[in-house]
Amino acid sequence: MRTALDLDNVIVDIMASARAVTAADHGLRVGEVIETNVSWDPFTHADPAIAERLRPDHSFWDREEVLLGAPMLEGSLHAVLRLHHAGLLACYITRRPPSVAALTVRWLRDNGYPDLPVIHVGHTDRELYFSLCKSSACVEHGATHMIDDQPHEAQTLAEAGIKTILVDAPVGREKRREYMAANPHIPVANDLAHAVEMLFRELEMAA
Repeated sequence: MRTALDLDNVIVDIMASARAVTAADHGLRVGEVIETNVSWDPFTHADPAIAERLRPDHSFWDREEVLLGAPMLEGSLHAVLRLHHAGLLACYITRRPPSVAALTVRWLRDNGYPDLPVIHVGHTDRELYFSLCKSSACVEHGATHMIDDQPHEAQTLAEAGIKTILVDAPVGREKRREYMAANPHIPVANDLAHAVEMLFRELEMAA
């Protein structure tokens, strides 16, 4: 078993920094920016006129202050190190575009994550964002399992023979649970620590 890990909403609390940057951009207090948990329209406001201005464009997610300012999700470092020390961690695979690779690596190193390959399969062009499948990166780096939060990723990975555990992150939860209901064979974890525990149980059962 070798595992690849997604970053945003699995290891990185990208929504926390995105919310803070959105508030700063619009001269708001962070508490005024309400999270919707909808991927394409993540923030709103009690004032409808302000809410209209809070939808980020595609390039927003590549900004340095969003990427470097994001905190780690609780328990994610311990979970990643547990996988790494057991020799089960192959690489990180993210939908971020290659243009932000240096920022991604800097964040991982600054926060004490293992220095492993980081594959960026996203694109700066929104229309091409999903043009590359994470399965090709898994195959290239010998990953048999992937931990991700996006249900469409689980579908394409499964088609390539890569086992997936979905993390039930708040962002996109409604769509994810629709997918889970239609695909009950895909395991779902509360967070990364839970997903790693599921992997170790799978190993024990196979032994």
